[in-house]
Amino acid sequence: MNTATDAPNSFGSRVSKAVQTLTPGYFALTMASGIISVGLELEGFHVLSAVLLVVCAVSYAAILMLSLVRLVRFPADMRHDFLDPGRAFGFFTFIAGTNVPRRLVSLGLRDELEWSV
Repeated sequence: MNTATDAPNSFGSRVSKAVQTLTPGYFALTMASGIISVGLELEGFHVLSAVLLVVCAVSYAAILMLSLVRLVRFPADMRHDFLDPGRAFGFFTFIAGTNVPRRLVSLGLRDELEWSV
């Protein structure tokens, strides 16, 4: 059978390999863009903060989706990452990458609540 994932250099096989080797540390993108967005919001740069919040949200959703696909399709590779000290700490970026956007949204909601009272 000749499918997109059968050919070693096909787009499908490259995507599959990228998902299989996805490092857990990619949530650092979400974490970093969120931290900078929080700082910008606190300093009054609301438009730049909102732009980075969008980057943060899109990257979080994309990396989370790819990680879930990896968990389902390549559980042995995911398990190996948990057991490898060189890669396991990358999973902590998921925790921080989840907390930072939540904090930014709570800042925005708090500000909205203060203005409405």
